[in-house]
This record gives sequence, C-alpha cells and structure tokens, in this order.
Amino acid sequence: MNYLLSKNSIGSLAILSQPRFAGSALCSNGTWFGKSPILMALFVGLTLQGAQDASISHRVTKRSANESPHAGYGLRLLPALWSTAVYNPYQALLFGGATLCTLGCALYCKPAQTTKIIAATLALSSLGGSAYWAHQTPPNLYFLDLDEASLAAHKLIFPLGFLFASGGSAYQIEGCGVHNGGQDMSTYTDSYRKKHLLSFKDPSGKDKPEVDRLTNLFAHTFTALDGVGIACNEWNLYEQDAMLKAKMGINADRFSIERFKVETAPGVFNLKAIEHYRDKAVTLIKLRIRPIIGMHHYSDPAWFMDAGGFEDKNNLDGFAHYCAIITGAIYDACMEFIGNDPTKQDLIPLFYTYNSANAYAINGYQQGTRPPYVKNMGRSRTVLFNMLEAHMLAYKKMKKAAPKALIGTTINVYQLDPVNYLNPVHRTLCFAGNYLQNYSVYDFFKDKAKKGQQCLDWVGLNYYSHGYMKSPSGPFANPQDVPFTGNPLTEAELKNSKFASTANQLYTIYADGLFLALHEINENVSKIWPKPIPIIITETGLGVQRADAHADANGYDALETQEEIDKRTLFLKHYLYAASQAYQVGIPLIGISIWSFMDNYEWGQYDKRYGLFAVDFTQSSKPRLRRKGAQYYWDAIKTHNKRYKK
Repeated sequence: MNYLLSKNSIGSLAILSQPRFAGSALCSNGTWFGKSPILMALFVGLTLQGAQDASISHRVTKRSANESPHAGYGLRLLPALWSTAVYNPYQALLFGGATLCTLGCALYCKPAQTTKIIAATLALSSLGGSAYWAHQTPPNLYFLDLDEASLAAHKLIFPLGFLFASGGSAYQIEGCGVHNGGQDMSTYTDSYRKKHLLSFKDPSGKDKPEVDRLTNLFAHTFTALDGVGIACNEWNLYEQDAMLKAKMGINADRFSIERFKVETAPGVFNLKAIEHYRDKAVTLIKLRIRPIIGMHHYSDPAWFMDAGGFEDKNNLDGFAHYCAIITGAIYDACMEFIGNDPTKQDLIPLFYTYNSANAYAINGYQQGTRPPYVKNMGRSRTVLFNMLEAHMLAYKKMKKAAPKALIGTTINVYQLDPVNYLNPVHRTLCFAGNYLQNYSVYDFFKDKAKKGQQCLDWVGLNYYSHGYMKSPSGPFANPQDVPFTGNPLTEAELKNSKFASTANQLYTIYADGLFLALHEINENVSKIWPKPIPIIITETGLGVQRADAHADANGYDALETQEEIDKRTLFLKHYLYAASQAYQVGIPLIGISIWSFMDNYEWGQYDKRYGLFAVDFTQSSKPRLRRKGAQYYWDAIKTHNKRYKK
C-alpha cells in the first residue's frame, strides 16, 4: 500500500490517503482540532504505526492495478475510521454503529491498532471533531494529483489502437416519424404518461400523493412540447455525421438500436429498419470507425412494457431473440466488407446488451423518475436480476450470430459518500446504496465466473460523478457546491472542480471517482474471468443548461460562454488524465466514449447540452456547430495519433 508523506503547518509529518486532506482536513488555520494534545498524540501514534510498513516518498506516482480498491482502505487514517467496515461488502456485514464498527476493525487490524482506532473514534466523537469533516471529500486510496503542474508534467498515454469515441442513443438523436424510422411507440410518449396516470384506481384518495408526484414530475421533466420530434434528425444525417466524426479523428462510435423501430410487435421485425442500422454500421467501418452497438438504451416499446417488461420473466427470451436477430444482421453486413483482411479485423463491431441495467432498474422502479415510474425497491431488484439473466440468454445467442464479435454490457457507477464521514447512519446508507447499485451486479457476474459460465467479452463503465447521502431520500451533489447564479466562476473556483456544477444537479467534476471506478470495475468484473476482459469507458460527459445554440460566421456555437468553455475543458482534461493514469498502472482500458457527439433529446428536454458539437434545434437542418470547449479532446486524439505514427 502506498502513502503520501506531507508536512502540515506546524511541521509534523502525517501519512495521508489523499493530498487534499493535508492542508484542509487535518489542520485548519494551523491548528490541530483546537490544538488538543490528546488528539495530536492519538494521530501521531496511528501514523507512526502506518509508517513502519509504508514505502514513503514525497509523491505517489504509481500504484498497482492488481491491488483492490478496498485493500487497507483507511485502516490507519483518522478521516476514514469506518471505511473498511462499511465499504467492503464481501468481508464485512452491513451495520451502522460504533460497536459493530469496532468489530469490523478488529477483523482487519492487530489488537494494538484496534485499540488506537477505538480510542481515536471516542475522542473525536466526544470532542465534536466530526463537525469539520462534514464538508470534506472522503478519502480515496486511488487519488490523483490534479493540480496544474502535475497535469502539465504528465502526458496522456494510451495504447496503440485506443478507441477515442463519442456516443449517442437512438431515441435521443434519430427522431421519430414517417421519415425517421416510424412513429414513436416508446414509453416516453405523452400518451403513455397519460395512460399511466389514468391507471390509478383512486386518484383523489389513497393514490393522490403518487398522482401528484407524477404530475409534477412530468410537468418539470418533459418540457419539449412536441416530445422527441425529429431530434437531431440523425436517422437521415448519419452519413454526414460519420464523415464529421472521421474528420475530427474519432475512431469508434457508440450508438444503440431502437427496438420499437425494428420489432414493431412481439416477434414481428421491420426489415427496412434493420437494413438502416446495417448501412449505418458499414458506413462507419468504411471510414475506419469501429461501431460499439447497444441493444437497449433506456427506452422500451410500449407493447413490451404493457406485457410486463423486464419484470416478467416470460419476456426475457424474447429480448434475447431480438438481440440475436439484430446482432446477426449487422455483423453479417460488416463482415462482408471486413472479410479476412488482417488490416480490418480491428473494425469488427463491439456489441453490448444494456446501457446500465442497474441505472435502468433504479431510475424506473425504485426512484420512479423514468418509465414505468414505479417506486418499489423489491420490484427494482426483480427487474435488475431479470435483466442480468436476460443478458446471459442474449450473450449465448449473440455469440452464435456473431462468432468473431465481442459481446459485453455496461455498468453505471455513481459512488455514494457520506456527508459526515464519522456518522454511522450516513455510512450505512452509503454502503447499502453502493451495494444495491453496483456490488449486487458484481456479485451476479462473480457467481457466473465461479460456475465457469463466461458471459462477458468486455465491460463498459459509465461514470459521471459521485454524490453524498445523509438520509434515505437520496443523494445530492458535493456539499461545497454553490448554486449556479449566472455569475462567472472565479479563477480559484474553476481550479477547484468541486465548484464545477453541471446541467445535472447530481454531477460535479470528480476525476478521482473515475479513477477509483476503473479500479473497482477491474477488480470486480474484468479480473474475475480466466482471462481478464478489456474495459471501455462507455459513457462520461459534461452538460450545460442552455436553451439555444446558434452558429457564428465560422460554424462555432456563438452562444458558448467562456465559463462553459472552461468547464468542458476542465472536465476533459481531468477525466482523460484519470483514464490515462488507469491505463498506465495496468488496468486493461482500451477506449473512452464521450457523451455525447452532439446535443440531443435528454429524456424530456433539449436544454441540457452535453454535445462535443452543439445542435441548433430551431433550424430544420439541425446544423452541427463546433464547440471550443471540446477542442481539448480533438487535440488529445491528434497528439495520440502522432505519437504512434513516429
């Protein structure tokens, strides 16, 4: 285990898990928790114990990818006395009190260490020392040095053939209608929402709270009056977009299939729509852009949901059959062009079953914010595990339909951290949330791996940020975030990514979390198979809240503000650095896909803009406009390509 050695303001040496704690958390204005000699003695005792077996240097530059993200997580560090007990679901039970925490520490530490930890915990609690920790980012064993000097000193290093991609989902970019693959028959239509509200038997009585909740949710979420409309009209402009991607240096493109367009009723397939997706994939390949193709991206056919959706096990085989039909059709078309040419084998499409089955189950069945708008944890768990079982069925069928293709899935990681790191309630809630969201999925795949049932050839990580919890009502963004007032951020605030709030109120720029998530996926998914599988960051991005985008004389987004440019640049700089560092320590990372290639329909509205390119939705041509904030990505691709051309 590696540590960072730093000097605090009074000259004492402290071993910390994260550099940002050195100046702010451990000493405030040059004081040690009110200059308490008892606490100082306790802290020095703990750190000296850690120093006995630590390889100390002034700066940690490398750590092993084979080391678990939870190994030794905070055992000797005051800011994280409960870390191991709460964050390791495989070696500790779910508990939330100091007594059980002590038991957890006893399982991991020598008696002398346990005594010191108990004493320090009691001292901090009794003296009210926990109050200051309420606003600190929690310790992360896999921290990054994100200061400007470190970023400038370390070049982005990725392997030859690394996939620099952008993403977009069918429903959000293609549009619907006679000229866009068919009328909208999804669960995101206004008619579906009205039908759902009418399904309540007692809307004025016992069902009134839920009816009121949904009415309010629909009013604030679905602000695009005409629904998805033709969106970006990508259905008709995909060739133009493919050429633009190739021009910018993109060598992989992540897109999804809209099921209600290709399967208009159970088992009834639209050959014309299937041919469209075949042509799209082949168009990309001819430009040396590798397709990364998803079978499901949040939207469902209304007929599928009316039949019970993924909640009904009778629907799972039908989903697997759909996956096999589409995969086989696209694969065959691509292989006609690729053949056995050794220079084209790296263009064989990558396929995946879901865009984050865990996020789909939680959003739609636990939080009730997406179709079918249910708030029931039991039903959410049923849906999640049914989806994972359907993945197993689909994997087998897809492998038969596309023998040379790699089949995977994606997992969304949104880490939950306690508001107060010394509050056992907060920590228990975070443990439960992290297990329900992430570790239960890891457990599923670990069980299959133990049984020798290979069901993944690669895995995708969707990661944006982390959140904080202090109550079961749900997570919120960093406590230090300031509400966006419209005033430009100061230079100091821009350098502190905690202030870089985004269009999603739950997301801030947190590259440390991406680095940790990559270790987590590597440890719990990639390495569990006989041969470790590759990892792709399938989705990460930054959105800004803005209604319009218009072209200037040079084809750029004329309404892009300097603050938007700075935020997007900061995001790209930090997250690409985190990805590069992960690769350099041995994580089998083979690509990254930025969400999204262009602004799109963000599940009810058009004013959350994630695009590397802007879209002027007021124009019938839906022009793609360059963004200055995306330049860092294009420059990173060019630099990478130049390195391997030498």
